[in-house]
Amino acid sequence: MTLLHGLTALPVLEWMDVPVLGLARDGTIVFANWAFADMLGHTPELVLTLTYPEIFGPVTDGRSPIAAMQDNADHVVQLAHLDGTAVQAKVGGTLVVAEDELALTSFDDITEQFWVEEL
Repeated sequence: MTLLHGLTALPVLEWMDVPVLGLARDGTIVFANWAFADMLGHTPELVLTLTYPEIFGPVTDGRSPIAAMQDNADHVVQLAHLDGTAVQAKVGGTLVVAEDELALTSFDDITEQFWVEEL
């Protein structure tokens, strides 16, 4: 139990096998765990060089990327994989912190399930 009290959220998020992305209001990627990076064929360090539009496409209606992500909760979105293929992922809940300046969102990669349903 003592070990748990010493952990910060960041190492826990990094260890999770659930894809998690941290996004700033302006669309800058500020965190990606290994599971999110792997889902897109990247390393976590490479994901940090990307922006929201490079992964999800542009937000054209004036909303912030965080608002767009919140609106996609429980919806399937198409993400861009490094090899050019599409990744189908269901957006989980978005935790917004620091007065709407940072959002953490989880994803469920359903690409394989999507392919099976298409056959």
